[in-house]
Amino acid sequence: MERTVRLKVQEEEDWEIPEEDPAEATEFALVGRLMTGKPWNKKLMSTILGRLWGADSGWALKILEQKGCNCYIALSFKDKELFYWVIEKRPWTLNGGVLLVDYWPVSGDWEKASLNYYSCWGKAYGIPLKLLTENNVRRIVSSAGETLDVHLDSAKTTFWRNFIRFKVGINVDKAICPGRFVPGDVNAKWVQFKYDKLPFMCFKCGLIGHEKASCEQPLLTVADAVGVEVPALGPWLRVEHTTKDCFEAARLLREGPAKKP
Repeated sequence: MERTVRLKVQEEEDWEIPEEDPAEATEFALVGRLMTGKPWNKKLMSTILGRLWGADSGWALKILEQKGCNCYIALSFKDKELFYWVIEKRPWTLNGGVLLVDYWPVSGDWEKASLNYYSCWGKAYGIPLKLLTENNVRRIVSSAGETLDVHLDSAKTTFWRNFIRFKVGINVDKAICPGRFVPGDVNAKWVQFKYDKLPFMCFKCGLIGHEKASCEQPLLTVADAVGVEVPALGPWLRVEHTTKDCFEAARLLREGPAKKP
C-alpha cells in the first residue's frame, strides 16, 4: 500500500534577507500578453518585435506561458530609452494580434501584472445634433470603455462628417461595445462605434484575441426599431470599413449591394 505524506507550511524564522534589492532585478523588465489566434514561438516573436521597434539588440524575450489565445512573455531591456519607448507606445499590434505590456510587479510575480487594459481611438457615427454637448458625447462613448479623450468639433463640422473622434480604455476581458441607442426625435437612434487598428477578435461574442470558430458564447445581436435582431459585430467595427453600421450590414446581406442605375 502506498503511503501519502501531507506537507505542511513550516512556521520558521530568521530567513536571510538579500543585500541587493530584489526590485533592481526587474527594474527594466516588462510582462507582456500577446492576444492572438495564431501560433507563436520565441524566434518569430523576437523577429517581428525587433522590426517593429527598430532594435535587434538591447533587449531579450522569454515565453512564460501559453494559454488558449494568450501568450505571456517576459521582456528584459539593457537599452533604457527603448524600455520607456515601448511602454509609452503600448499597446502594440502585430500580425492581427495585440500585445499588452506592463511593468514587472515589484513582488516579482509576473501573474500580478495588469494586462487587461487596451486604449484605442475610435469614431462614433450618428450622434444626433441635439445631443452634441461634451457631457453628452462623453456619456455616449463611455459605453465603449473609460473615456480618455473626445474631439468635439462644431455642430456644422460634425454634421458633414457624421462622426466624432474619441479615445477609450477597454477591458480586453470584456466584449467590445459595437454602439448604443440614444434618444431620437421619434424612435431611439443607433450610434455606431468604429475602432482604429482593431486587433484580432471574435465577431460572435466580441472578445479580443478570441476565435469565432471555437466560440461557445451566444451571438451578440441588436434589435432595430421594429424588433428585428441583427448581428451586432462584424468587420464594420473597423474605421476603414465602408459599411455604415450593423443594420446596413444586415440589409446588404439580405438584399445585396444596391445596383447602379
